[in-house]
Amino acid sequence: MKEIALVLCCFNKKEDAINAIESIFKSTIQNFDLIVVDNASTDGTAEFLAEKYGEKIILIVNEVNSGAGGGFNTGLRYALDKGYKYSMTVDHDVIFMEDTIEILYDFLEKTSDVAIAGSKFCHMDRPNIIQWIGGDIDFEKFRCNNDYGDLTDGEAIPQLYYCDVAILGASMVRNEYLRKVGLLDECYFIYSEDIDWCLRFKKQGYKIAICTKSKVLHKFSMSASSKKNTSATYYYRRNNFRTLLKHMPNKKVLPYLEHIVKDLFKGLYACNYQKKYNTMKTLMYAYDDALNNTFGKAPDGRIFEHDTVENKLENLLKNKKIIALVDTDEHINDKLGKIRALINKINLLKVEISITLVTDNQQLVEQLPEMKTVSHSTFKLDSFDCALQLCSHIFSVDEFQQGYIYIDSFNNICETEQDRQYCKNFEMQYNLFYHAYFPLMVDKAQALIPVWNRKSVVEL
Repeated sequence: MKEIALVLCCFNKKEDAINAIESIFKSTIQNFDLIVVDNASTDGTAEFLAEKYGEKIILIVNEVNSGAGGGFNTGLRYALDKGYKYSMTVDHDVIFMEDTIEILYDFLEKTSDVAIAGSKFCHMDRPNIIQWIGGDIDFEKFRCNNDYGDLTDGEAIPQLYYCDVAILGASMVRNEYLRKVGLLDECYFIYSEDIDWCLRFKKQGYKIAICTKSKVLHKFSMSASSKKNTSATYYYRRNNFRTLLKHMPNKKVLPYLEHIVKDLFKGLYACNYQKKYNTMKTLMYAYDDALNNTFGKAPDGRIFEHDTVENKLENLLKNKKIIALVDTDEHINDKLGKIRALINKINLLKVEISITLVTDNQQLVEQLPEMKTVSHSTFKLDSFDCALQLCSHIFSVDEFQQGYIYIDSFNNICETEQDRQYCKNFEMQYNLFYHAYFPLMVDKAQALIPVWNRKSVVEL
């Protein structure tokens, strides 16, 4: 009997699934069976895969779309029932290298305290740029850190990386330990189920490791529906709120709730600024549902089409030929992510613009060799048509410098005096919101934490 069950979960992504399957079949080891779980696709994916691959795959078709957790659980149950030694969860939008599976298998064969071994994710359109390796939960900043995200792949990246979280899309789990910890929690539907799962393994004393020589390429594109509507906002906000509250130390609960209230109001204030009223509604519903313990697939009336709004960046750059991007004092990964995201947005506008990065960070210069750079000491504002000052958030800027246009990664742009006044009013408006909403959030969250910490996962 083969030792590894590869569980590939797909929904309405026929071509992506084919590409993933073809890459898997080229693996250097063949000590696996490929279990494809079709999560109730409506585009004929299941029928097409059955005809194309026949007995080369084990095809299981779910009657309803049970989300990422439910889809993977279908395959994991099969793997446990049949007695495979390992299971490997696979997203339909990844491409395996020939040795991706073998590296994880060999590593788990040589260890005993590691429950999950994950792969390195790189961008499919930029294979030398790391998308994600593994993450640690930071209960000071209340986020999952991505320490190597957006860095150039190479020898400087550690070959083995122990962390809190591995991504479901290409991770191998030891089934002996899976039987003790349990399956994925299906309440999430999509997003955060992998974070919760990994943290549950760690609470049982098992380790999570990333073998960075095991590599996959990932499209990292939201579903077609989430590009058109606010589904990603809803699920991400609702589920992360539950996951962090469920696993954080008790002493961090109140600081986290204060952080969430401010972060929520920033989102609402920014949506009002950009006239994204449908997103505003989804934000409030996401937290309201979390606080009322409403999970699973989003109820009706939570997700809306995106508002049609002005493209401020496009209007800002009209008739501009030479612009400067002025970096922030943030962590190198955060800088890289913001700069690359902004450059991509500018490229999508299909305008001819020369971009110069203003920075004194040598590591940033090395990571962006294709960019023209100048130091802060030699930068002359009047040599450019405009200077875009990157910032973590325009509502967090203490003082706006004259001559600079402030831009953050949420597409907020502070350009005019009216914009600056709106930003300056943030704290006063936030105080009103805080005193009205924070006590309610505390009462409901503290009542839910014990409920969430009871056994809430799907039984084996």
